[in-house]
Amino acid sequence: ENCFNYFNNTITNWKSLCATGIANSGDTVIINLLKVDSLFAHYLKVDSAFITNLFATYIKADNAFIKHITTNYLKADTIVGGWSSFDSLYVDGKNILDIITDSITAQAWLLKGNIAPSNNKLGTLNARDLHIITNNTERISVMSGTGNVGIGQTLPSAKLDVLGDIQFSNDLKPAGVSGTTGQVLTSAGAGVAPTWADPSAAIIGGTGTLTPVIIINGGGEIGYKTAPTQGVMLIDSSNVCWKITISTTGSLITQKVPCP
Repeated sequence: ENCFNYFNNTITNWKSLCATGIANSGDTVIINLLKVDSLFAHYLKVDSAFITNLFATYIKADNAFIKHITTNYLKADTIVGGWSSFDSLYVDGKNILDIITDSITAQAWLLKGNIAPSNNKLGTLNARDLHIITNNTERISVMSGTGNVGIGQTLPSAKLDVLGDIQFSNDLKPAGVSGTTGQVLTSAGAGVAPTWADPSAAIIGGTGTLTPVIIINGGGEIGYKTAPTQGVMLIDSSNVCWKITISTTGSLITQKVPCP
């Protein structure tokens, strides 16, 4: 018959592998190792197989080494594998590696960079702080509740809380204003942006413009507002310190005091 035949002892008959096949007849063949170049099957269950080409409707494999799976249409209700290795696997006409790469690019920030749309975000979607570390040390902390950002500060108490030096290479712009050459930054109190001011009209000490201690006007004159226990301290040529105050009638009052 130009075909392999085997003897079935139950029905005492020779059966052709070409005519009926083993599976169709209900007979069983045990093979320790099966190596085939091409295998066509409607149902295939293997414990261990080395297959160059596989054409199958249903695959169940505990351990399979498959070089290529080539088919125009593959439908598998169940694919069970303890371990599988594929050089290439196509799903809906697209390489599975490309599918995985596209999915990762759309869902993750990559170490080599992303070509990301404008709506991509980096961070947490729940009530968890964002921690950025290097060398297993937290360097930048973003608090989920307050939005405070800490640099070197794990529990920032302000919108920007920096533990360490701050170095500027360009403008410092409180309220968006960079000021002009020679101006100094003057505080306007808590919750208000400081402002730039000309030092020729500086106010030193006191509480704002209402109770200044030292005033330098535009003409370079210095005014010092004293209180009963305050005064101007001068040091004479022998290094003795004198405090000078002024009375309400304009008289000068001098008093020797310990030098600071």
